[in-house]
Amino acid sequence: MAGEIRLHLTITTAFAITTALVAFCGAVSAQTSLENRIAAGVGKIGAACGDDIKKYCSTVTPGDSRLTLCIQAHEDQISVQCDHALFDASRNLEHALDRIGQIADVCWNDIEQFCSHLPEGGRWRIPQCLASQKVLLSPACQDATSPAAARDVRPQRIKIEVYPPKTPDLQEAYDVLTRSRWMDEAQEFFGIFKLPQDITIFVRSCGMSNAWYVHGTLTVCYEYLDDIIKSIPPGDTTDGITQRDAARGQFVYTLTHEMGHALFDILEIPLLGAPEDAADDFAAYMMLQLGKERSRQLMLGAAYSYANYIKNSRVTVNLGAFADVHSAPMQRYYDLLCMAYGANHEAFQDVVEKGYLPAARAKTCPTEYGEVNFAFKKLIQPSIDEELAKKVLDRAWLPDPNIRLFGGGRTATPSPTPDPAK
Repeated sequence: MAGEIRLHLTITTAFAITTALVAFCGAVSAQTSLENRIAAGVGKIGAACGDDIKKYCSTVTPGDSRLTLCIQAHEDQISVQCDHALFDASRNLEHALDRIGQIADVCWNDIEQFCSHLPEGGRWRIPQCLASQKVLLSPACQDATSPAAARDVRPQRIKIEVYPPKTPDLQEAYDVLTRSRWMDEAQEFFGIFKLPQDITIFVRSCGMSNAWYVHGTLTVCYEYLDDIIKSIPPGDTTDGITQRDAARGQFVYTLTHEMGHALFDILEIPLLGAPEDAADDFAAYMMLQLGKERSRQLMLGAAYSYANYIKNSRVTVNLGAFADVHSAPMQRYYDLLCMAYGANHEAFQDVVEKGYLPAARAKTCPTEYGEVNFAFKKLIQPSIDEELAKKVLDRAWLPDPNIRLFGGGRTATPSPTPDPAK
């Protein structure tokens, strides 16, 4: 309980500053959103770290950051849940304070002129002080604190932070990542989106194999990349998929899936279906915008990650497996190949001829891709910087799929698909 109180005081102090700033900039709805996020962060930390505080810091008297120092002293012993909660909270708070720092840089002379009378303990009232003198502020300070500046919608807002692994067994994953330049490519690839805030992609040790997105922060664990690398057998496959293609395809597919969650959140994209399925569709669609050869490498490499699940014609699983928020691995495999075939059936004809994608499903794939394409153009395309997109994307090989499942667009009949069974 003492830990929860101390953390609450620390975060709510920042909250007081930030909400005053938001109110000053005129974004009332953003203030409510910020309050909800900070309250959620406090609750998450309290739930995740309560046991750790009792175990390691029960004798520590709150105050003067003593609890924070105690937790830091036991950094290698606290639970994974507490570590993640503190990490996410610190990053979210840092983003809010970055905005304050930007305004302070521009408005420093105005702060000295109009707000120097505030006592040291009352500096959190600086935004309110500036608001009371708004008409007297310098033009630069007025611009910096305007609602338009607060929104600051622009491209190239992807930040990358790659930390060295904490244990030697993850060094190979780190080496593969740094040699491949995948994160540099990701920064360029996702930088085409015009966003009102930064998205930071962290690659670090997590103590578990996973990847996730939360509140402007996307995390990929070395443990997850290590699992990808170890799952790929040596040598090329009979279909010509190299080890590098397989690892890259699976990594990019996962990273783009999580970026889909990020864009749905930040751009407030409405979803009528399961979020995980929507993120899968986004990932497949984006990987198909990179040119014929590169798209084939990525799509087939990503599909290869599900190869072990389709070796048997029959599978037996516990009923609870169908309650997962993600579709079953076999479904994700077929959905991925269907998106590829639907985008350009000539370029991916071999996945049907070799029996990887059933002919009966292939007949509907152009329509399935067309539905995703229609939604993307309506909901996400307006947030793309077209000049940057021309440098990054290669969509010339894709036909214009004006194919709709329902009325409202031109309908088309897919080309006949051979059935390998006949």
